[in-house]
Amino acid sequence: MSSDRDPPAQEVRSRAYLRFALAGNYPVIHRFLDRQCGRWLRIRESVSDLAQSVYREALSSLSRFRGGETDTGALRGYLFEIAKHKIANRKHY
Repeated sequence: MSSDRDPPAQEVRSRAYLRFALAGNYPVIHRFLDRQCGRWLRIRESVSDLAQSVYREALSSLSRFRGGETDTGALRGYLFEIAKHKIANRKHY
């Protein structure tokens, strides 16, 4: 029994897949940030906080993501681009 407010089954599957794909990429993004952040950045902000910021931005801007629903390579690239921008912004300030 579904109400008018329940999302279609395909959308529910897409959301579940997206959560799975995002979680699966977290260790890779965290390692990337750890390697790219110099000592100067680690003093000001932890790598875990920076990774969380990457994911917060990714989730809030998913409407701009141009990859397919199950395109994990595009999603990983999207996360890496956000991570690169986060590092560059932190270096600038």
